[in-house]
Amino acid sequence: FIFRGLIKCADCGCTITPETSKGHIYYSCTNYHKAHKKRVYVKEADLLKPIYELLNSINLPDEKVKELVQDLKQAAKSENRFFTNTLQELRKEYDKIENRKSKLQDDKYDGSITNDFYDKKFKEYTEKQAKLMTEISKLDKANNQYYITANTILNLAKRAREIFENSEVPEKQRFLNYLLQNCQLKDKNLSYKLKAPFDTVLLASKCSDLLPGSDSNR
Repeated sequence: FIFRGLIKCADCGCTITPETSKGHIYYSCTNYHKAHKKRVYVKEADLLKPIYELLNSINLPDEKVKELVQDLKQAAKSENRFFTNTLQELRKEYDKIENRKSKLQDDKYDGSITNDFYDKKFKEYTEKQAKLMTEISKLDKANNQYYITANTILNLAKRAREIFENSEVPEKQRFLNYLLQNCQLKDKNLSYKLKAPFDTVLLASKCSDLLPGSDSNR
């Protein structure tokens, strides 16, 4: 059942559950709260129609994908400059603290500071360095993934219908869960919201001029 556990009733909030009858799959509200006078059944095939329309709509033409990828490359250059400058500052701060730790050890051996003061300051400096290393690690990862992730998303969107149609039911479920949120059924109509960044891909697919007057705030 492709939509098992993915859809809620728009009227009462109960789960929409599947069942099989005469070779067809149907979905209906469990009506746990007794909000409906009778259960309304919807064929899985009918629920799939708006899904296929969506997958078609985020299928960007080759020219648009190429244009976006080129723009991302330009944007990535600006991002790289930002990451490089920020990393330099973080590493400079890390080295400054390392020098303070070295001086602290010298002061301890010279007897100019107490052991308690040394332990307190050494712990403080070490914690600061640990926080800096966490920030450096995050920044390195973000810098490496920035362009790769964006490029992957665009190509995934381009092949979305193909991937969906050629997948088994469990993969179809995971794909829809990755793509959609707040899926609801009202009467026989399926509504949903696209998760980021696919909502932006859909917007781009509808634009003739993808990035009019684009600046650094892409």
